[in-house]
Amino acid sequence: MQPELILFIAISVGIVISLVTLVVAVGVMREGRRVSETLQDKLSKVEHELQRAQWAEIDAQKEVDKLKERLVEQRPEKLMGKLEQATVELEQLQLRLSESERLVGQQKQELAQQAERQKRERQRSEQEHQHLMEEIERWRQRYVERQQKFEHLKQEYSEAQQRVERLSQLRDKLRAEMDDIDDTDTEAF
Repeated sequence: MQPELILFIAISVGIVISLVTLVVAVGVMREGRRVSETLQDKLSKVEHELQRAQWAEIDAQKEVDKLKERLVEQRPEKLMGKLEQATVELEQLQLRLSESERLVGQQKQELAQQAERQKRERQRSEQEHQHLMEEIERWRQRYVERQQKFEHLKQEYSEAQQRVERLSQLRDKLRAEMDDIDDTDTEAF
């Protein structure tokens, strides 16, 4: 009875540990998903800003090109100021574009690192779960083996008890016959 209780407790503990591991893994996955969605939103915003900056750069470049054409056609003194202003705006837009590209790269790197951490955590949780399931299976097999051994011993005990009863009956029968023989011999004398 003692090994069965120990096995039952071990299986119960294994199941509880598996459930705890599963709950922790689900929590980690949800948190990772939330962080991933947040990073994805930020990345989307930065990519949108980058696209806008690229469009603005294209527009500014077109404006610079138009001003250059006018400069050739018109008086250079008036257009030089506009050209310089457009050039400054273009440089500012290029700086913003460069910063946006840097932010997009940084966001992509953070997203990739987060995905890798989630992958490692999921693999670790899966390995731990697999290990616990294997341990539970080993305990279950031990339990089955112990149960079979117990049944076998119970059967042997029952057979031995039946033999003892038959031998006791045979002994009682032989005593009765010996007593009859003794009584017959005594009467014959």
